[in-house]
Amino acid sequence: MADTGDFYNYLIGNGIPAEDARKALLIGTTTQLHYRTNLRDLIHHSGLRLCSQAQAEWKTVWVEIIRALLAYGPEEHRWQQRAITKLFRPVCYQTGKCEFMGAADRWCVIRDRVEEHHRNGDRPETWVDIDPHACLHPEAARKPPGAGFIP
Repeated sequence: MADTGDFYNYLIGNGIPAEDARKALLIGTTTQLHYRTNLRDLIHHSGLRLCSQAQAEWKTVWVEIIRALLAYGPEEHRWQQRAITKLFRPVCYQTGKCEFMGAADRWCVIRDRVEEHHRNGDRPETWVDIDPHACLHPEAARKPPGAGFIP
């Protein structure tokens, strides 16, 4: 473990971005995450982590957060949990446009529709043709065969 940490620090010290250097760290190490937040911040965090640009690990975490919320409490009171999970949407729902249009950004399964709505001036609450949880699908950021370059 110490050697791995030293190697990670070596990579960082030589200009490798932390998000790339962490790939050298051991995987499969059991960790526990204790996360305390309020609903407003949870909604904000969901925007960052439900986006197709987020790392796959975070999508897995959000699938479990949503699953846990939907299973919490007696069935007759779960309408509240269903209403809360509908608030969890990618960042484009918060800003009204795709925030990741750079050449290095990954393809997104909903980007074209989001950008069309943005060009039309449609507000995110009117985007009934887009499933805000579509970005949770494992293939959501994988460009389909034959798709052209997306600037």
